[in-house]
Amino acid sequence: ERERERERERSDTCFVCISGVLVSVLRIITKAVMPQNNSGIVASAYLYFSVSAVLMVACVVGYNVVEKLPIMQHYRKLRTTTIEATYLLDYVHIDKETDALVVPNSSKGGKLDTKKLVSYRHIWKKIQGFALSVAFIYVVTLSIFPGHITEDLQSTFFGDWYAILLISFYNIADLIGKYLASHKLFTTENKVVAIGGSLGRVVFYLLFYLCLHGPSFFQADSVVMVITFLLGLTNGYFTVILMVLAPKSVPLEEAEVAGFLMVLFLLLGLAGGSMVEWIWVL
Repeated sequence: ERERERERERSDTCFVCISGVLVSVLRIITKAVMPQNNSGIVASAYLYFSVSAVLMVACVVGYNVVEKLPIMQHYRKLRTTTIEATYLLDYVHIDKETDALVVPNSSKGGKLDTKKLVSYRHIWKKIQGFALSVAFIYVVTLSIFPGHITEDLQSTFFGDWYAILLISFYNIADLIGKYLASHKLFTTENKVVAIGGSLGRVVFYLLFYLCLHGPSFFQADSVVMVITFLLGLTNGYFTVILMVLAPKSVPLEEAEVAGFLMVLFLLLGLAGGSMVEWIWVL
C-alpha cells in the first residue's frame, strides 16, 4: 500500500509542473497575436493575470474536492492506522500488576499523542542529504536561468523571440524530466546517484559562462538551446527523485514531517538562487 501511494505521488508531481509549460504557451500566443506596443503589452499583462487568477481558483476548488474523494479518505485512514499500530508496537507495554496496556505520552482521553513522539532533529539526520541537495538544485537553476542569460544572449535569427523560446525550452524540458522520474524505466532509488547527480549540476555554471563569454561555438543558438534544455531536464528529474526518496527513507509515521522539510528546503533553494543570480553581472 505504501509503495502504491508513492507511485501516485510521483504522477501528481508531473501534473503540477505543467503550469510552467502553460505559462510559456500563453506568452507565445500573446507575443504572436498582440501588437508589440504599449497597448499590446498592457492587454497581454491583463490576459496573463486573468488566466492565472482563474487557474488559481480552479486549483483551490480542485484541492478541496480531491480531499473528499473516497480514494483520498482511504489513504488517509490507512496512514493513520499504520501510524497508530507502529507506535503501539514500539511504545505500549503491559503493566505486570494490573495486566493493563500502558501508553506513554497519551492524552487524557486515552488517544495516542503521536505529535510528541516525532522528533524533527531525528528525521533531519535521516534526510539531510536529500534536503540539502534539493536546495542546491534550485540555487544552481535560478542563479543561472533566466536572469542575465535571456537578457545578455542575443540571436540575430530569432530576434526578440529568443528569450521566450529559451524559457519555453526550459519549461518543456523540466516537464519531461519530471515525467521520466515518475516512470519505472527511468527512475532510480540509489541515494548516491540522486545526490551526486544533483550536486553535479554545478557544471552548468561553466557551460553558461561559456555561452556568455566563451568561444563562438557555445554562443550558437542551437548550443544554447541544448544546454538550456539539459538544465531544465536535470532540474525536473532530480527534483522528483529527491522528493520521493526522502519520505521513503523514513518510517511511514515520519514521512509527513520529512516531506515538510523537503518542501522547506526547496523554497530556501528558490530564495537562495534568486539572491545569488547577480553573479552573472560579474
